[in-house]
Amino acid sequence: MAKKSRIKRGQKYKPSDDDYSKVEEMVTIGLDQHTISKVMGISNATLTKYFAHNLLVGKEKRTARVAGVAYEMAVSGESPSMTTFWLKTQAGWSPKHHVVVEDRQFDIQWAQDEKDIADANQMLRDKDSKVH
Repeated sequence: MAKKSRIKRGQKYKPSDDDYSKVEEMVTIGLDQHTISKVMGISNATLTKYFAHNLLVGKEKRTARVAGVAYEMAVSGESPSMTTFWLKTQAGWSPKHHVVVEDRQFDIQWAQDEKDIADANQMLRDKDSKVH
């Protein structure tokens, strides 16, 4: 079965504003370029030629959306594993940190289980609520 094109052979493709929105939306939800070109009825080359910016921006929007959710989970205190993940990947924490504060030395080690982290997060929330 031959691929159905939405334009006649020999005609130049002219994307509409709606086409740009559709392509960006499909990239944002994670569809690959091959699938998008099939849905749009154009070749991969045409997709890349006219929609290169949308392909890039859609992917960045998807990554930003997921990063935002991960950040919210990390700071909420509801997900100790996400808090740990965020600190390790974004704050450069390692399983053991050595910190010097006011000429005192402290060794900070990761808790062995998530319950310890959840308990520590709850203590911080309790402490913050007493201050305000």
